[in-house]
Amino acid sequence: MLALALGYGALGSALLNPLQRPHLRPETLAWGARNAIVLPAAGIDCSAGRPQPGLFGHARIVEAARAYRSCRAHGAACRIYVSGGRTGSRGEAPAVLYARILRALGVAASDLAAECDSVNTWQSAERVAELLSLWQPDRVVVVSSAWHLSRALLYLRHFGVDAAARAADDARLRTSLLPSAFNVLMADRALHECIGIARYRALRAVGRSPSPRRPGQA
Repeated sequence: MLALALGYGALGSALLNPLQRPHLRPETLAWGARNAIVLPAAGIDCSAGRPQPGLFGHARIVEAARAYRSCRAHGAACRIYVSGGRTGSRGEAPAVLYARILRALGVAASDLAAECDSVNTWQSAERVAELLSLWQPDRVVVVSSAWHLSRALLYLRHFGVDAAARAADDARLRTSLLPSAFNVLMADRALHECIGIARYRALRAVGRSPSPRRPGQA
């Protein structure tokens, strides 16, 4: 019954729009001397017979490559940190696949780092923060889907990383008389994001989440 209700669009939009709204008008990127672009992978799709980025992966890869070119055009140092490990037992990690595509799009291999241990947004924030602490960039930009950015930024801040956001894509749900599979999919994603944010804040409120810390601190 809940899936049916989500399929009509109105409920999904009520969940999705507040997540996306802050990131739909991206700020102009002011690059520093050393810059890091963080790209959370969006899974792998093997349905066509060979591994491909997941449904939202292509847009993230293209936007990360675009940001990289902008950074390099300013004569600044720039690295892309792709994050995402395997969730199954076979095949390569999403971060490795995405990094390979970025190389094909012109990103120098020396400017790419693949973080392959994390399997969720929390672990990704923790592992990426550790990597960033080794390079000490002046500017960090997170490239992801608009609906995912709020949670990604929240978790990175927990680990001491202050980052700007760059939306690679966003989703618009249509209210319809018949339920739509896409509406259900995006409502499910939005619900997952809302629960993740609410859970984090609730645990922080009762003192049960790890204290905010910078990488390297005990």
